[in-house]
Amino acid sequence: MKTNKVMELRNTIKDCLVCALALHSEPDVSSADVNLHVRLIRQVTAACYELHSVFFEYSPHEKMNLISLDREKLLSVEKAKMNLKRLKEKSDDESSKNGSMTTSKDKPKRPSTLSLTKRESPLDRSWR
Repeated sequence: MKTNKVMELRNTIKDCLVCALALHSEPDVSSADVNLHVRLIRQVTAACYELHSVFFEYSPHEKMNLISLDREKLLSVEKAKMNLKRLKEKSDDESSKNGSMTTSKDKPKRPSTLSLTKRESPLDRSWR
């Protein structure tokens, strides 16, 4: 099964084991290193139990639900990417069409005067 959950568990196990082996091979060992090593091994153990339960304890209905949820998530991500791509293309098309026809009348006007008075914010009062 190549669902997101299974892949995350697999990566967790791999990353924790690599880190634990790196700690194990260091010549100088501190108590913090030992504590980290213990926590890493516990995390590997928990991930292995979870992986085992996915394959051997989940009912077929639960497994199919897991696969279905993963597919739905992948489809929604793909749909969002396609929508974003379509919007970008539409925006690019509109800007290229409008870019050649833009006149000075179409451009937004800037304000002729700016207010130079400074407003006092509540944060300014609290520092006094």
